[in-house]
Amino acid sequence: MFNTIIQQMNELAKAVECFSIGKSGGGKDIWCFKLGCGGKTILIQCAIHAREHITTFFALEHIKYLKNFYIGGTIYYIPCMNPDGVQLCLDGAGTLPANKRRKLTKINKGTDFTLYKANINGVDLNTNFDADWGRGKFNITTPASENFVGNYPHSESEVKALVNFTKEVMPDITLSYHSKGEVIYYGFNKPLSVLEKRYLKIIKELTGYKSVKTKNSTGGYKDYCISKLNIPSYTIEVGNDHFKHPVPMSELEVIFEQNRLVPLKLMKQLASNK
Repeated sequence: MFNTIIQQMNELAKAVECFSIGKSGGGKDIWCFKLGCGGKTILIQCAIHAREHITTFFALEHIKYLKNFYIGGTIYYIPCMNPDGVQLCLDGAGTLPANKRRKLTKINKGTDFTLYKANINGVDLNTNFDADWGRGKFNITTPASENFVGNYPHSESEVKALVNFTKEVMPDITLSYHSKGEVIYYGFNKPLSVLEKRYLKIIKELTGYKSVKTKNSTGGYKDYCISKLNIPSYTIEVGNDHFKHPVPMSELEVIFEQNRLVPLKLMKQLASNK
């Protein structure tokens, strides 16, 4: 199943500018697709949590769609921030070396990796950013399938790669796609600006999702972008909450339609900001 993702990325790379922003803990490239050129910038990242891999498939469909439009700026799209974890979820630990397979099976407390969230080191990547790191309500301090914050902020190569790339391009907005709940998480440690409220309203109206202020969660990419880089950032949880993890692929079309126009409308708003 993971090979399907690689094949789709290779096909997209023939039509859309594509490059690696760095390597995963297991040595896989973290691919980024660039749509448009110049102007305002939006950075979108998906599947930082392994079991939320439906966001990778959404991203690939979204890139295929967006490449046919005049962007009016630049969109950087990272379909799979946690390729090792996603492969574990989709294909199991059979592709790993024996020593790594034994370690991860112990961390996961079993051989079923379908609900695994972490990276190949048992670190929950979306708790590893330098944003009140380690202070989240559900954080833990040992490797696990979820919630382990790592040994220190930005300990993981995936997180380092995303932080460095974000600093390099300094986007005007970041979007992080997760699953599930049909929720938009906003804010972190300060009130929303007028512009941040406008962006949130656009996402809400297009998706029909409810908005919820972040609480009891720290160390996330959105939180880092808001607190350290002053970038308006939002976490968008796709897939209805009545589904169990992982959200079934049968929901991909619904998710796509709900989110299809989000970056284009945000880019239009960015161009009109005064």
